[in-house]
Amino acid sequence: MAEKIHDLGSGFWNIRGEFRIGGVINIGTQCSLIKLESGKFIFLDSYKLTGEVRDKVMALTNDGQDVEAVLNVHPFHTVHCAQMAKDFPQAIFYGSTRHAKQVPEVDWSEDLVESTAVAERYPELEFSMSQGIDYIHANEMIHAGSLLAYHPTSKSLHVDDTFMSPPTKLLGKVLPEVMLHPTTKKAL
Repeated sequence: MAEKIHDLGSGFWNIRGEFRIGGVINIGTQCSLIKLESGKFIFLDSYKLTGEVRDKVMALTNDGQDVEAVLNVHPFHTVHCAQMAKDFPQAIFYGSTRHAKQVPEVDWSEDLVESTAVAERYPELEFSMSQGIDYIHANEMIHAGSLLAYHPTSKSLHVDDTFMSPPTKLLGKVLPEVMLHPTTKKAL
């Protein structure tokens, strides 16, 4: 799974990248870039941009200066937050209470990403959480909860882990194209 940027139209780009468990098994990761009605941009989730994908993002966003905010919607995805804060120092960083505890070097907004204040700030998106699943589960191994972000203009849904697709073509032959996170049963 190589790093790629997919233009889904109407100001929505999904960026797919590598994330290796134990440095070996690539299960992939993602973030999304959205152009707001104001002409500014926001990211959904953090990812360390490199190579051609980074060049494309920088070209779209006036060398990153037009990135207004990064909304980290998955409370357990914290690995790339510090790098994203270095890459986009002018951006407002929204996260959960867990983000602030795990990555204290980032200057997090007092408004939590799942708050009404953030939802009202970005009317281009519709946010929701799965009912019956803890957003931040007490068991650090259960990652089924996430804040889902729907972009009506492009008809695109950004979600990490709550719903997922197999990380490799090999697994895609034996698993469904879209499935619930493997920890969902424990999360309920």
